[in-house]
Amino acid sequence: TLVAEVIATGATQGELVEAFAWANNDEALMGEGRHLPTGRVARLVDLLRSDEEEEDWKGG
Repeated sequence: TLVAEVIATGATQGELVEAFAWANNDEALMGEGRHLPTGRVARLVDLLRSDEEEEDWKGG
């Protein structure tokens, strides 16, 4: 499940918050001049986006 995968990353709450922001509004963050996420944050972004794509595919 998504929750288990997120926990397995060992990410902090702050990293999860940052990843959520990137997954949901990357254009705004890039517009602010933020660097693309790396490390655990990048992994979390991938997990969050793949979960969204799966939900879209299922029609949910």
